[in-house]
Amino acid sequence: MRGWPESVVRDIIKKLPRTKVYFDRILLSPAHVFVCRIRDDITKERDEFPVDVFNTAGEFLGTGSLPGRPLFVSRTRMYFERSDADGNVWLSVRGYSFGAIS
Repeated sequence: MRGWPESVVRDIIKKLPRTKVYFDRILLSPAHVFVCRIRDDITKERDEFPVDVFNTAGEFLGTGSLPGRPLFVSRTRMYFERSDADGNVWLSVRGYSFGAIS
């Protein structure tokens, strides 16, 4: 921030959050925004993924967890990539509601 007034730089630094939260991806559905965060323990292979849900106006609706990292989210369904021990890959489609996410 070279060349900026010191008071402006201090105000910007004060507004930065002390704790940083890293996210993996942001998915948009027609009515909601899903911010998929990075798992707390990335060494576990089958851990649920934390997700924060917002409406399209930016209001926070809640936090939940998903059984995997979604590829795509529609109004009522989430799409996940699955594979088996032989390396076969398929698309898994799951319905969702906010009672199930929150």
